[in-house]
Amino acid sequence: MGLRIPEGLSVVGFDDIPLDSSLTPGVDTVRLPVYEMGALGLEVLLAPIEAIGKTPVHRLLDLELIMRGSVEAPQSANRSFQVIA
Repeated sequence: MGLRIPEGLSVVGFDDIPLDSSLTPGVDTVRLPVYEMGALGLEVLLAPIEAIGKTPVHRLLDLELIMRGSVEAPQSANRSFQVIA
């Protein structure tokens, strides 16, 4: 395709896999708070049986955006874009 990253194509990863930081340019990624997710899961698991099912458990955790150079603003406002998932 002849595209260069990030000049012609921006790339964002998810879950901060080790490959993201070993590429050139490194891939921007979203890092999940896995320790906090596990701790909250354990907290819910160990909750008293009487509490289960009575009140839904909702928690918001902060994500971290790791910028490594694979995203750049479009050169022209007239360019179209496509999200590839």
